[in-house]
Amino acid sequence: GSAKTAEAVHIKEVPRRRRRKSPGVGVITDRDIELFKFLFESRVATNEQIRQKIFPSLHEQVGFARIAKLVHSEFLERNVTFDKGVLKSIYSITDNAFREYVQVEDENDRVAQLKSEVPGHDLVLIEIRKRLEGLEAVKKFHTENNASALG
Repeated sequence: GSAKTAEAVHIKEVPRRRRRKSPGVGVITDRDIELFKFLFESRVATNEQIRQKIFPSLHEQVGFARIAKLVHSEFLERNVTFDKGVLKSIYSITDNAFREYVQVEDENDRVAQLKSEVPGHDLVLIEIRKRLEGLEAVKKFHTENNASALG
């Protein structure tokens, strides 16, 4: 994970022994939880964006296989969109993943969206985020969902 993430979103501390086992996916890993947080913050991401952010050191098929298992187990939702004229798979977290593994400051006042209403816009924001994370001068930033969670 990046040290430049917003403070509004917190990862629930779920001890490994208490993490839900799910048929087809096994135990939810730390990397899965990092993916859930990334998708909450971004609302949506493509296979390639997920691979670059969450699975950078793994062969792409390993990451894709894990994503498929998380979709099958209903932690992620897969949709399709056109991006620059190409049909692409995009992923969002489900209510299950949000409730079990992601936490905002005040869950009773959740304004944030789990799914993108404008996928093309949110996909571009991920590319902007990636560039900002590489800048030494940028110490902290808030995604739209984090800003909504802050109120």
